[in-house]
Amino acid sequence: MDKERLMWPDIAKGFAIFFVVLLHTGDGIINAGLKEPSWWRWVYNAGYTFMVPLFFLNIGLG
Repeated sequence: MDKERLMWPDIAKGFAIFFVVLLHTGDGIINAGLKEPSWWRWVYNAGYTFMVPLFFLNIGLG
């Protein structure tokens, strides 16, 4: 029997992948010595605050 697939876990995973790429890219740009925008530290810290729970959610959803 086919089960109906939930879409929100896939959408959440897509946002998570995008956010990880954004954080790593921004971190690399700043480590390269380019000017850090004033808002970047807030985004960086907020992103890593949610990163671990988001990956546990990913593991639980399969």
